[in-house]
Amino acid sequence: MAAHDLEIGMREDAVNAVLAHLYGRPALRQKLFAGTRTGQSGEPDMSWSVEQCPTIRLNGPDDDFWTHAVKRTPPIEAPYRNALVIAFPELEVTYHGKPLSKKVDALCTLDVYSGSLTVVPVAASIDLTGASDWDRFFYEKVIGPKALNLSATMLGGITVPHVKFADVSFGTPALAVGDGALVAGLNLADRLPTTAPTTTDTAEKFGQTAHFYAVVGPEAVRRVAQAQLDILTGKSHTTSGQAGFVIGKADYRAGVALNSATATVDSVTPDQVGVAAEFTAWADAEVELNGLVKEVENVGDAIAHFFSSY
Repeated sequence: MAAHDLEIGMREDAVNAVLAHLYGRPALRQKLFAGTRTGQSGEPDMSWSVEQCPTIRLNGPDDDFWTHAVKRTPPIEAPYRNALVIAFPELEVTYHGKPLSKKVDALCTLDVYSGSLTVVPVAASIDLTGASDWDRFFYEKVIGPKALNLSATMLGGITVPHVKFADVSFGTPALAVGDGALVAGLNLADRLPTTAPTTTDTAEKFGQTAHFYAVVGPEAVRRVAQAQLDILTGKSHTTSGQAGFVIGKADYRAGVALNSATATVDSVTPDQVGVAAEFTAWADAEVELNGLVKEVENVGDAIAHFFSSY
């Protein structure tokens, strides 16, 4: 039995395909992945740009991340709920004409609050092996926080759409991140809020090649089917016409109306919908014979004339 009325999943590679599409559009790349900072003099004293498309890992950080962690804000304690890592292969920052570039990983958490996707930056990781004191200071105080802010800007603030189809509405999704997947569980709007799905069984739901999956619970299936039946209830279908035959013709009229219909769904086989319906049907016809009465009278006259000749 489905744990949620609707569950939707997306693979890590599908998320990165969306991110690559955004990065591949020059206007968006300039807006989202580059910028400048104005100094005390009123002139730009720092610029930054993401020189390669970032990638997202829908898993928590490994031990190597913490080996090179340089910034942790806010001080959220592990374990991190819905943790993901955004990898910037080359984040370049130019400060007073001096360009510096490094690979930066940003650890964030993901959730939904007040109808929007919320990204909370947790920590940045930069390998500063052999870096000078100045470079270390700059990476820790400038580049690390920049990567975290950029991570929150890239994904945060996206409005989570209200899911509704066939006049059936769903409530706020509960998100889960892990095992290379992003999954969302939703219940029908008039039912209790749902808890987040687990990500441990997503591989089975995705199958071999799918990038997305959607699992609909039996009650949601029933309501969608019932909504479609309610549209038809009270409506009627009529037909009329004329049919000819050897000795005459008929004008006919017929109709059928759906009085009521109820959908039922078995929780074991939710893809099969049963329907109990009540109909009203009617029909009538007017038959016109091709002068048959007159023809019968003529035959009678002929017979009478035949016998009167004897």
